[in-house]
This record gives sequence, structure tokens and C-alpha cells, in this order.
Amino acid sequence: MKKIFLIACIFFAVSPGTKAQNDPGLALKTTSTPTVVTDVLHYYLNKHYFKTGLTNLDNYPDFMTDATGVTTSTAITYCGSKFEVPAGETVTVTGLEAYVRRSNNHVSQSIPIHLYLFTIDPSSGLPQTIIDSIVTTVSYTSTTLTGGNFTNAATFAARTLTTSFAVCVRNMGLYNGDFAHLLRTAGATQTNAAAPTSEKYSDGYGFVRYNGIFYHSTNFNLLPGFGVGTDYEFMVAPRVTYDLQASQLLPPGVVSANDLVTLPDTMCTRTVLTFTNTSSGFFEHRQYNLNQFYRKWNLYSAFPQSVNGAFAPDSSLTWHFEFYEGQPETRVFLPYVNNKTISAVTDKSSEPVCFDANEFRARLKPMAALGVGTQLIYNENFKVCFKFCNNDALGIDVTPGYENFKMYPNPLVNGVTRISGLKSRNTILVYDLLGQIVSKEITENGSAEINLSKHGRGTYLVKIVNPENQVKVVKIMNEK
Repeated sequence: MKKIFLIACIFFAVSPGTKAQNDPGLALKTTSTPTVVTDVLHYYLNKHYFKTGLTNLDNYPDFMTDATGVTTSTAITYCGSKFEVPAGETVTVTGLEAYVRRSNNHVSQSIPIHLYLFTIDPSSGLPQTIIDSIVTTVSYTSTTLTGGNFTNAATFAARTLTTSFAVCVRNMGLYNGDFAHLLRTAGATQTNAAAPTSEKYSDGYGFVRYNGIFYHSTNFNLLPGFGVGTDYEFMVAPRVTYDLQASQLLPPGVVSANDLVTLPDTMCTRTVLTFTNTSSGFFEHRQYNLNQFYRKWNLYSAFPQSVNGAFAPDSSLTWHFEFYEGQPETRVFLPYVNNKTISAVTDKSSEPVCFDANEFRARLKPMAALGVGTQLIYNENFKVCFKFCNNDALGIDVTPGYENFKMYPNPLVNGVTRISGLKSRNTILVYDLLGQIVSKEITENGSAEINLSKHGRGTYLVKIVNPENQVKVVKIMNEK
């Protein structure tokens, strides 16, 4: 029987896009072959879909944009939203698309609209310079997808971006009454207590251009339909490509299962193992990975169980460790949050024990509209070996005072063992190897019973403290 227990997680702040270097003195870098991902970032459309479950886009909220060739009723010409680029990464925008419909009270059978790609002014966070645009039309009174790919080869380099960018739509109709309805999010801020819970999930990344000046749509109050408490974001989406790589730095002594030559080092239990993510930042960004989208926005209010087959994401980046006799249902996994330091304990006290059912997993589900993209999967196994070294499984010094102490049976029978040989008053604490107290008793008798029949199989630590603060620690096995 072999077991590995993860008993501590310590977090270190490292930017999600940081690329760790392959320093042979520190760790072994293992990596996947980079994959070119092609996706359409329907991030804002998915916000409404995953909160409501609505698949009929005609029932989505919208904003009616006026034709530009006449005196408009709103004086708003551009509507759009911002997208980020993970730190240290590069995104190439190949085109733009949006879900739009024509008003029932139209003049023209086909309304021209333009979709724009902008740089972002770093000081204001608003659109600054047009990089490229798409000319398209709106011809249907039901909501349809319109857009296309950029065609001007001369501007290709400019569309390869390393910082935030903006996308927007403009109604280029010439006649009064040629209204184009652009889909938007539900529009309430996270902190607006009066708004329905399902609407409290805005990044504050929407913007409008009013009378020739760009404004953030958060609390924009110059026109009816907006106002304090609103935070419209508009469902314009960039078509993108980017390189995706899953990789990690393994701790010294830990070996990738792909390495058929190197054997893992045998280290003492409680050795600190530092697993470092060096994967592309897209795995951990909510606008590119639907798994991260779910983890962020489902915190504000749970998504309906009916949405997308009760969508339950795989964690974006996780380390899974063999836990109990290799049974998959008892694996322990740790989701990635920057760097992670992990202490591991094995219950073997003599011969070294190796664990080879450990796995680093990377998952990215594209941001396609309504969450229909196929998840990208990367797995890598690694090996770890441990042995018991001089009380290192406990970290607690045992002091005199328990010369007559006895505990029997161990392993427990039907979850029960008895202690004898105690003196005066004693506090008896039972811990699992995650450090959680599962039982506490204070006794003034010379004997006591420990009953773990209602607890799971495994290794537990019994800590006994007398009035002189003398400590006795015993490891017990519950094999009920």
C-alpha cells in the first residue's frame, strides 16, 4: 500500500504571462509542441448566454444605432468593447464579426455597417487609432452574424498585437430610419445592489462615441437608456490566431514520464516540491479560455444547470497527484494560481516508495459563441519517489512523560483503538494528514478510546498533550 498526501499549498505572486527560464540547476522544463489556435472571441455574447441560457439571439438586449448620413437621434456613431492580450503574449487579429439585426421600420433593404479594430489609449483605456476595418451589411430583421476577414496585406503587421485593443461597429446607413440593432450585455455593474444578481458581471470594458468623443459606457449618463448603474458592453468579436503552449518547470528530483533514462531522486517526506507553470497566459485568461470564464463569472451567481449541458469546466491548469492506492476517485488536484509550493508525505517508513500516477494537465476551451468550441487537452505524467527520514513525517518533537504509554490495536480494528498509561489530565487530538482536526477529547483517566469508525480509511496523527505541555505523537492507520 502506498499513499501520497498533499498537506500544504503556499502561493507566490508571479504574473500569469511570465515565462520561466529553463535553469538546469533548478528544475527540468517540460513542454508541449506549440499549437496555433484559431478562434472568435465571443466573450461578451457568452456572458449573456451563460447567465440566461437563451439561444434565441432576438431575445438578447440590444442598442439601436442610427444611420450616419442623417441627423441622428442619439448622436452615437461607434459602439464597442475592449479585449486584453495576456502579458508576454501575441495575438493576431484576422477579422471581425458581430450579431446585428435591421429594424422593422427600415428604409433600405440592406444597411451598410463597418466593423473597426482600434488601438487603445493607455492613459484613458479608450479607442485611439484605427488599425483596420471590415465593410459589411445588415439585411435581416432577425439577428444574424455579419463580418469578415481583413484583406489589406499592407496592414497585416499592425494587426499582430501585444497590448489591449478595441473592436466596434458603426452604422453607415444613409437614410433616416435605417436602424441597426447591435447586441449588448445585460448592462448592470458588479456593485449595483439594486440590479438583478444575474446582471452583476461586467468588466467595464464597453464604450461609445458620442458627438465625436469616445466615452466609457460605465455609468454613461448623457443619453436616455444609459445612466448610473448601467455598464453596457457590446457583442463585437475579433477573429484571432495565437500560439498556445502548455509547459511546466519540474522540481529537482522529479522526472517526466517521457524521460526513459533518468530515474527520479529519492527524497525525504515533507520535501518541498515547487511546480512552476510556464504555459501560455491564454490558459488563465477569461477572454480566451471558457474554463477561466466560468471560474470567474460563476462566482457572482451560478449559471443555470440547463445551459450548454450543465457546463462544468475542467480547471485550466492543474497538478494531479496519486493519493490512495492509485484509485482515480481519490486523487488530489491543485489548481494553478501562479506558482505553487507543495509538501508531500508518504506513510512508508522503510523502503523508498515511488508514485508515477501524477499528471500535469492543461485545458483550454475556445470562446466560440454559445460555448460550442472543442476543448484543447494536454497531459503530462511525472514520477516522484520518497522515503521516511528521521521523524520528518510529523515535524513535532516528542518529549518525555509518557514512559508507560501504550496504544493498541494499530492498525485500528473496526475504526477503534485504545490508549493506556496516561497520567493526570490530557488533551487528545486526532488529525488527518491535511492537518485538519477530526477528533478532540480531554480526559483525566489513565485510558481513553479513539473511534474513527465514521471517518475514512487512511493515516491519522494522534497528538496528546499533558499539563506540563509534554507531547506524545503517534501515527495510526484506520483500515475499517
